Amino acid sequence: MNNPINVKFGQVIKDFSVKKNRTPAYLAEITGLSLEEIGKIESGESSAALDTIIKLAEALSIHPSELFEWY
Repeated sequence: MNNPINVKFGQVIKDFSVKKNRTPAYLAEITGLSLEEIGKIESGESSAALDTIIKLAEALSIHPSELFEWY
């Protein structure tokens, strides 16, 4: 079972991706993560390390704190 916080964080990444017209492939390219790892983060199967969170925020052109406004 996926951790509910990971699931919510993944949904936030997906929502910002749609809002900013960023594909998972784009996020993978900019962050240096694999497409598989982006998928795991978005689905909540995997948690993101701090450096990954910062890279994701940069790829989405947002401040990292915006990824946690829901919390």
